[in-house]
Amino acid sequence: MELMSLKTGGVSKARLTLIALASVPFFASLGFCSMARESHPLSDSLDHPALVFDQYLVNLGEIHNSARAEAHFRFKNCGTLPARITKVEPSCSCLAPHVEKRAYAPGEICDFVLGVLTTHQTPGPHEYTLTLEYEDPRPRTVTATFKLIIRREVTLRPSQLIIYQNGLAETEQKVVLTDMRPKPFRVTSAKCASSLVKVELGKPVDDPEGGRETSVVIRVAAQVPAGGEDCSVIITTDDPHYPRIPVPLRIRDVRAKSTPAARPEQAQAPIGSPH
Repeated sequence: MELMSLKTGGVSKARLTLIALASVPFFASLGFCSMARESHPLSDSLDHPALVFDQYLVNLGEIHNSARAEAHFRFKNCGTLPARITKVEPSCSCLAPHVEKRAYAPGEICDFVLGVLTTHQTPGPHEYTLTLEYEDPRPRTVTATFKLIIRREVTLRPSQLIIYQNGLAETEQKVVLTDMRPKPFRVTSAKCASSLVKVELGKPVDDPEGGRETSVVIRVAAQVPAGGEDCSVIITTDDPHYPRIPVPLRIRDVRAKSTPAARPEQAQAPIGSPH
């Protein structure tokens, strides 16, 4: 009888020990829940940029019959405070982006275009970017990108001209427009609005292997303004895909004295304006 009583008492102690151990997590949890906590507003943990784009990457794919390729972008100020653009930085000056305003109120939308002249680019894949720096009021940066693959069928050599005049003689340069497609276009005219420039359109020459070549002779007057002049020769064709092909022309007088650099407050220009 004593043996049975001792054994029964031993089992009871073991059960008590198991119950005590099992209750430890419960009391620990109860104590944790009773501790005072510091609440944090949800807005403090969320920090979203104000300017939101409908698309950050535009892939145009292969470009065959187009003198110009364009990618359209749109952003909106989705914040609660005004956003101010402080810098617009294109990866290539050829993009010539034009972002109209600096400041955008909450809910305001901006549309802009990034484009390149395919006749001025090398064949193959290209990637272009536009980086915007802005404050909302925190300093931020966002980048818009567009890609394309240029299949060169129409070429312009050279694609632009820089001519320095010394006042002694007229300068003559020639550009050649080549269409390598099975059915090439016909160049209908070549003109320039500047009084300093004379343009002469040559006859097309067909090469079975090299396509149709049309030369344009550009002559610049000997005397040019001290500040120079920027203009373009516009070549037109009978192809609706290539109605107008510009040849940028920069004319400078080598005798002109360089002007001192403008002070920072005088050198500001509208964001995205071509320089």
